Amino acid sequence: MSNELESCSITGVSTPEQALGIISQYTDTAVVKLGGNGSIAKSGNNIVRLECLNG
Repeated sequence: MSNELESCSITGVSTPEQALGIISQYTDTAVVKLGGNGSIAKSGNNIVRLECLNG
């Protein structure tokens, strides 16, 4: 799992959603962490946005 900045830097795109699409081509399940905004994950054709959990 990588964060938003790392994911965009590695893939050369500007949004975490675009990065997720690229990363998911190389693994069964891809996750991009969005800090206080939670995370997004993709497995197959399913995309899920998860809210941040507070302690």
